[in-house]
Formats: sequence, C-alpha cells, structure tokens
Amino acid sequence: MEQPAVPACTSQQSPRQPLRCHNQNALPRRPRPSDAPLAKKARNDAHRAKLKQNRASMSPEELASTKQDGKVTFTAPNLAEKNQLMTMLRTIKANIGPSRSSQEGNFAVLKEVFNFYIQHHSPSTFRQMAEGGASPSFPSMEMQKEDSTQQIVLLTPKKLNDLLALAEVHLRTCRGSVHMEEDFAMDGHVGICTFLCTACPWSARWNTSPKLPNNRFLVNDRMLHGSFTSGILPTQYEKFCSAAGIGVVKDQDKNVGT
Repeated sequence: MEQPAVPACTSQQSPRQPLRCHNQNALPRRPRPSDAPLAKKARNDAHRAKLKQNRASMSPEELASTKQDGKVTFTAPNLAEKNQLMTMLRTIKANIGPSRSSQEGNFAVLKEVFNFYIQHHSPSTFRQMAEGGASPSFPSMEMQKEDSTQQIVLLTPKKLNDLLALAEVHLRTCRGSVHMEEDFAMDGHVGICTFLCTACPWSARWNTSPKLPNNRFLVNDRMLHGSFTSGILPTQYEKFCSAAGIGVVKDQDKNVGT
C-alpha cells in the first residue's frame, strides 16, 4: 500500500518553537484583496496620515528626540524633471565642495540656493512700500561729501526704461549682480558706460540719450538749441556747462543743421 506524502521538515529547530514544515507539493497562495495596488496604497496613505497626526501632537522636545526630525521629502512631477533637478544639484554641489554624505551635500546645496535667492529677491522692502510704510533709504539716494564733484549727465526717461529692460532680460537667465565699469565716458552731455555681471561673462554698453535720425544725440542737440535760442554766447555756454559739470558739446558737433 502506498504511503501518504510526508511534508519535509527543517532540522535544528529551537526546542521552544513549534516545528516548521514546508510542503513542496503545496499550491501557491491565492491572491487576497489586500494585495491589490490600490489596497496597498490605501494602507500606506493611512500609515503616513497616522504618522503625520502623531507628529502634530508632539511637543518640540519630543520632535527633537525623534530620528526623522531632520528628514525632508518632496516629489518631482515626473522622471524627467527629477533627473533635471538632480543634475542641477550635482553641478552646484561640485561648486560648493565635498561633503561627508550625500544627504549633507543636498542640504548644503538647497541652503545655499535659498540664501542666494533671499538675498537677491527679498520682498520685505517692497512689501513695506506697498503697505504705506516709511520709504526705505536706498544707497543711490545718499551721497558723501567727496562725491559732490562727480560728473553729471543728462538722461531721458525712455533711456532709463531701456536700462531697466536691459537688466530684466539678463536677470531672466542669470541671478548675478550687475555693476557699472569705472571707465565712464562722456560725449557732450551724454554718459556712455558699460555694465558687467559678477556671475557670468555678460556685458552691455549703454548711453543716456537716444539718437536722432541724423545719428546725433538728442540731449546734445536740445542743449545746443536751448543755448542758441536763449541768446547766450558760445563762451558763456561753455563756462556754464563746465561750472555745472554736465559736459560740453565739442565745437565740431555744434552745427545742429547737419
């Protein structure tokens, strides 16, 4: 008579634990409703919600004692955005310097980026102005005694708007600080200068007056027209401009009719 199959048992079991047996001929376990992806997601969401609720009820001392207190988690919209972000993180991390671990490196990158953004885009000053607070004191509105003899130029409002647009276009691709070179030049009453960026090779040349169709500067011709119609002599015009420090139109450029 054929003997029934006996399940194979593992050896060397602990005497305190029941003998565990594995039937090699057993059928695979039938799937359960709890194995479905939606069910697993629901369990994970419930677990995270419970952890969040527990952390919300903790005191600051209890939060400081938990192991996950310094953990920051966020999700990218898709894999391409994630890879792009990680590439930027690695680039900035290489510029900042080595770190003891990857997490410390990512934290240093984010902190550096946040500090840079706050320093260059702090809305506190503009919020104070919008709420009707006291107007802030900008460095351009203050002057030292030794700066009272600096050169003065004539500027049109449209050229000022051009300067703002020039800086805005550059700031769309770079967050470096823009400054003016020291080699400031004058062409009559027009100031000509070059702007540079501290973070990239960008540069732009700009002047304080638009040009007329005859390629002459508007502010120079307006000053010459005013001096001629007022009846002052050319020598008086030159003395006035020299004393005011606003530049003087050269003799070869005084013929407005050309």
